[in-house]
Order: sequence, then structure tokens, then C-alpha cells
Amino acid sequence: MGVKVKVATFDRDSAVVVKSVEVIAGKWKVEIICHLFGATKRFSELRRHLPNCTQRMLTLQLRELEEDGLDHRVDALGTTVNKLEHQRELLRIAGLLAHVSGGVSDAEHAVLSKLATTFQLAPAEVDAALDAVKSALA
Repeated sequence: MGVKVKVATFDRDSAVVVKSVEVIAGKWKVEIICHLFGATKRFSELRRHLPNCTQRMLTLQLRELEEDGLDHRVDALGTTVNKLEHQRELLRIAGLLAHVSGGVSDAEHAVLSKLATTFQLAPAEVDAALDAVKSALA
């Protein structure tokens, strides 16, 4: 079973979406981002929140996120992804990643809401994106 995505053109906004997915691709990165969202956490706090993630893996994933400049990229998304449909598609992709990692937690929902706010989308867009994901996976 796969998710069908129709892309009419591959322009600059599409490239941003692809790069964004590449940055957060990794077994633990989405969960790490959710725990870091809105607050600075010490390494030991992250280890407690992610008991199944080894210390080595957590270190590697954090280094990759830092090297990718994720903190700067999240802020830049609001200004680089200009087309409304691409913003919605990025929200759906983020929702899909959250959903397949075991369901959308409150922290993941907060990240999706922050992304929607960054794009100046209505809060209902988050629920619409999650509904689209659920129907695509059904």
C-alpha cells in the first residue's frame, strides 16, 4: 500500500518540501523534534523521554539535526514555501510521519500546529491534513 501524490511541476517550492523531508528522515528525528519543540532540553532529559533510543543513536541524530540547521530551517519554512498547496502538502507529509510513528501525540500535534501557524494557515488545516493522512492509509 502506498500514498499517491500528484505533482504537476517540480519547482523551487517542491524542492524545499523534498529537502525538508530529507532533514527529518531518521528513526528518531521526529520524536526528538517533538520533545525539543518550544523548550530547550538537556541530553539526559531527552534520554529519559526516548528510552528505546541508544545514547549513541541520540547523539548521532542530534548532531545531524544541528548540522542541517533545523532550528533555522523551521523558521525559514514560512518564507520559503510560498504556494498554499505546497504548504498544505508539507503539513500532510509531517502529519504522515507523525501518524506512522505510532499515532499523533500531543507534542507532534503541537509541532504541526506551529508549522501551520508559520505558514499562516488556519488551525483547522492541521486536522484536515491529519484526516487526509488517515483516509490515505485506510
